[in-house]
Amino acid sequence: MKIIIFCCFAFIVLKQLIIIANACTCLPATTEENYCGSDWAAHILPLKKEKINETEGFSKYVRYTVEILDIYKDKVCQQKRKKDFVYTASQSAACGAYLEIDKEYLIGGNYFNDDIKKKISLCGLAVNWNDLSEQLKEDLNNENLDKNCTKY
Repeated sequence: MKIIIFCCFAFIVLKQLIIIANACTCLPATTEENYCGSDWAAHILPLKKEKINETEGFSKYVRYTVEILDIYKDKVCQQKRKKDFVYTASQSAACGAYLEIDKEYLIGGNYFNDDIKKKISLCGLAVNWNDLSEQLKEDLNNENLDKNCTKY
């Protein structure tokens, strides 16, 4: 009986260690570096959050419905005041980014599914709009960040 209890305990400990080992890790980067590494970047307002692609009770993605307040970098869509979807992993351990509803953000990321869907991650560009400096906001509006992307 003690062996069974010990084996169960060891299994639980190993499972937790595997989860920790598989956690998302990001290299330190500035907002400017994350901007330059993104296929697209926009000032957005999240309106709704929903889990999608659920299998066996687990969700693979979170889909945010967002209002695009301004677009700074995008090769596909240049419409302002448009609603769009932004996807991220459902768990922070899988580098999923968390956005609060009705709070403005500067976000950026990459495309997936044939350059149709916008994806963000914990390691990418997802900054509360109010935390950005006025200089950075001015650089975004004047397209100065794009000019400096060759440095990164």
